[in-house]
Amino acid sequence: MTIYIFGYGSLMNMKENSRELENPLKRKVWPVLVTGLKRTLNVGVADNTYKVFGVKDMANKSITCNGILFAVSDDELDNIIHRERNYTAKVLKKSRILFNYTKNNKNINFTFKPNDEIICFYPKAKYSLTQKQALALPVRKNYLPICLEGAKAISDEFLSDFLK
Repeated sequence: MTIYIFGYGSLMNMKENSRELENPLKRKVWPVLVTGLKRTLNVGVADNTYKVFGVKDMANKSITCNGILFAVSDDELDNIIHRERNYTAKVLKKSRILFNYTKNNKNINFTFKPNDEIICFYPKAKYSLTQKQALALPVRKNYLPICLEGAKAISDEFLSDFLK
C-alpha cells in the first residue's frame, strides 16, 4: 500500500517540507485536480489571529481544487499529521483525482493500486472560521508567498488555476 498526500496549500511547496519529509526536493510530485473540493482561506491558526487555507467537499463535482500528490512513509505521515494539527486527515476517493496537467504529467501512466490511499487535510470544526471571521483576519505572514512559490514551481497553468 502506498499513502499519498494531497497538498493544496503550503504542502505544495516542497522546500517547506524538509522537517516532515526526507529529501522533499527529490520527491516525485504529481499535479492534480480533485473534483468536488473547494479551497478557501477559512482556517484560523495561532489562536485565530491569522488564517490559512482549508478545503471543503462540494456537491457540485465541476468545482475542483488543484494541488499535488506525493507519496509518504508511515513516519512521514505522522510528521505531517503533527504539523497539520488544525486539520483532520481524511481519505479521498481515487475516482476524484484528475491528472489534467498534461504538460507536467507527460507520458503518465499512473494507476492507483486498490489499497493505495490519498490523504487530504480538512480543517477541524473548531478551527473553521465563519465568513465574517475570515474576512476580519489577515493571512498568516509569509503563507501566501510559500503557497505561490509551490504553485509556480509546478507550472504557469497550475499557478493560474491556483489563483482562481
